[in-house]
Amino acid sequence: MHNALEGVRLAYDQVALEYDNAYQDEQSRLEDRTITEAIEVMYASSGGPILDLGCGTGWVIDHLQPPPAEYVGIDISPRMLEQARRKHPFHTFLEYPMEGIGERIEWRRAFGLVVSTFGAFSYAHGPTVLRGIAFVLRPGGASFLMAYGPNHPGSRVLRLYGTPVPYLRYDEQSIAALYNGHGPTTIRRVGPFMVSEARASEMTEKASA
Repeated sequence: MHNALEGVRLAYDQVALEYDNAYQDEQSRLEDRTITEAIEVMYASSGGPILDLGCGTGWVIDHLQPPPAEYVGIDISPRMLEQARRKHPFHTFLEYPMEGIGERIEWRRAFGLVVSTFGAFSYAHGPTVLRGIAFVLRPGGASFLMAYGPNHPGSRVLRLYGTPVPYLRYDEQSIAALYNGHGPTTIRRVGPFMVSEARASEMTEKASA
């Protein structure tokens, strides 16, 4: 794991116990409802299984409740994954970087929906992740990605309880550039986040480097 990801791992390990409690305010609940409704629509259309990139403590399962056979969550923070496994002991969680999904041959065209919620994408190398998503999505599948928007102040839980680490902010143009002219269907703002939604047919393993 290179130095930047190691810093992210250590930072989120430090705040794993406080993470869920840091997002119980009304604004967070409103964002939760908005994002849950959007992913539910995509899940109903594309089906599963779901691959959850930067799954953290298991937000997607908390809100969408996919069955264990329909879900795989990956994260680089073992302490965040401990919390996810504590809440959801029958679901699959792996300590694995989202940049590596395209290297797992067994995942080729294995997932109906790939999601990354609440800014985890902003700590990753976007082009590599998008190539990986194109690799793992089956025909008819879809992706739902949330990144920190242009004015996002960074992770609240790290600012309150831990050590902030570098991250990328995105606007509509920079997200569109990642797709290198091959999508996504929708780019929009949700609060301080940028959300992109794309279908497998609109993605390519030749995402911009």
